[in-house]
Amino acid sequence: MASVISERSGAVQRLQLNEPDSMNALSKTLSAERGRGVASAVADPDVRCILLTGTGRAFYAGGDIPLWTTGGRARCAHRIAAHHSWVKQLLQGGKPVVTAINGLAAGAGFAVALFATLSLRLMRPDSAPPFLA
Repeated sequence: MASVISERSGAVQRLQLNEPDSMNALSKTLSAERGRGVASAVADPDVRCILLTGTGRAFYAGGDIPLWTTGGRARCAHRIAAHHSWVKQLLQGGKPVVTAINGLAAGAGFAVALFATLSLRLMRPDSAPPFLA
């Protein structure tokens, strides 16, 4: 099963986070697949809009905390830098980013929802500000 489903419809590239058991928390696999999907969409001149959404009851639950806290401070800093790289690609890619908020958006997921050019759905009451439990 793909951790990110990437589908094109006309000029819209849809990237759907697809790890519903973890509420689409940022695993190594999801991070790698999402990065490739974003790079491909930004580089493709036929893609005019990037749509982000999630599978299951969460849009994006942010970082996979057990994963992010292993390997010490340097490893955690590397993971954060990789996440920021993906966000920079989206923000500097020159294409509108639309989020289809299908459920919980917490931590980094909440931040991603906020930087979108347009959100297709209002945040649910269970959405949490970044890094609050």
